[in-house]
Amino acid sequence: MNSRVKILVLVCLLIFLVMFVDCARRPIILGKVFTQPNTDFKMYKRLAVTEFTPDPFVKKDKNLTCMFEEEFRKNGYDVVGMDKFNLVLEECGYSNEDLSGTEALNRITERLDISAVIKGKVNKYEVEEEKGYMSTFMTEYGIIRPYEMIYNCDISFSIEMIETKYGKRVWTCSVLGKRKTKKPEAFVMDMIRNCLNTILKK
Repeated sequence: MNSRVKILVLVCLLIFLVMFVDCARRPIILGKVFTQPNTDFKMYKRLAVTEFTPDPFVKKDKNLTCMFEEEFRKNGYDVVGMDKFNLVLEECGYSNEDLSGTEALNRITERLDISAVIKGKVNKYEVEEEKGYMSTFMTEYGIIRPYEMIYNCDISFSIEMIETKYGKRVWTCSVLGKRKTKKPEAFVMDMIRNCLNTILKK
């Protein structure tokens, strides 16, 4: 392999690495964030996380709703799981759409003794696989380019907290992010934590 070819290969590799690092470091962006003035979020310690619409699987056995439930629990909240909430909702003859009214909230609150409900909507969830050529080795036989699977993530979702006593919306937050990563679930968890930090730090 002559020197010109080697230089061309190295330049191409450098361009690829720069583009990859740039994509990998793209920040998570918080969109609209609203918190009801003078709200003490510590008082909403028992809450329910309703099923996101839609509710994509972030991992093979874990969807976005479950990841939110886990993160709330890690931060000291007593969370009514999605399955239990859906069962009670069905027994009372309601759907998630009915939670915008006080009648449904009052009946669900009586059954589950919750102080707030978390609702979520996924606006975009695109995770595409691609081969990531992470390293290049020069040998006497030519160039060896091993790869590992990486994922192009383009995700956005919004959430809201509704207190159950008066049915008022006390918190809303939207978040979006694009990133190349080897672990999409870790990226999604970073997005969730960015959202929750807007109330956990209050």
